[in-house]
Amino acid sequence: MTLDQCKKYNKQIGSKIKTLREEQGISQAELAEKSGISTTYLSLLENGKRNNITLSTLYMLGDALHVEISQLLCFCSHSIDEAIDPPNPDDEAEARQMLARLSGRWHSVFTGVSLVQGERHLTFSCETRVRFFDLTAAEIDAYIATGECMDKAGAYGIQGYGSLLVQEIQGDYFNVVGLPVSRLYRALNDFEQK
Repeated sequence: MTLDQCKKYNKQIGSKIKTLREEQGISQAELAEKSGISTTYLSLLENGKRNNITLSTLYMLGDALHVEISQLLCFCSHSIDEAIDPPNPDDEAEARQMLARLSGRWHSVFTGVSLVQGERHLTFSCETRVRFFDLTAAEIDAYIATGECMDKAGAYGIQGYGSLLVQEIQGDYFNVVGLPVSRLYRALNDFEQK
C-alpha cells in the first residue's frame, strides 16, 4: 500500500467516525472524553489529516461509539483509473476536466474492501470497466449543472443522471455505485465462518 493509498483509507475512516458520532448526537469533546483520545487528535482524524491510525485507537473509538471495529473498517476505497487524480472534483472546473478525460473511452473503477475484527481480517478488491459515450461540451455542462458530480469519484454517479453518460459496463454495476454488495455479502459470510 502506498502512502497516498494509506492517507485515502485514513480519510475514509475519519469520515466514518465523524458520521457515526454525528448520527449519535455526540460532540467531538464528548467522544474524545469517552474514548480517551485527545480532541486535537480526533479533529485531525475526522478531517482526514491524521496519517497514522492504530488499531488500539480504533478499538477505543469503536467502544465509545458502541460499534464493532469492523463497522469502522468495512469501507471501500473507490477510484477511477490513474487518469483521474484526485478521484473527486474540488470544483466545477475540475469536474469538467475529469468528464472530458473520460469522454469516449473505457476506464476502470476499483473498490477495495477490508473487514477487520480483532486479529481476523479479510480484504478483497473489485474492478468494473466503464465506457463513456463521446460527450459534447454541452452534455458535460448540463451534467455538471445537476450538481451530482461534486462528491463522486470520477465526477459522475452511475446511479443518477450520470447513467446518461455511460455507454456500457463490464462487471458489477454496484461496484461503480460504490460498493460491490453481492461480493461483500459473500465475504461477510466467509468472515463469519472463519
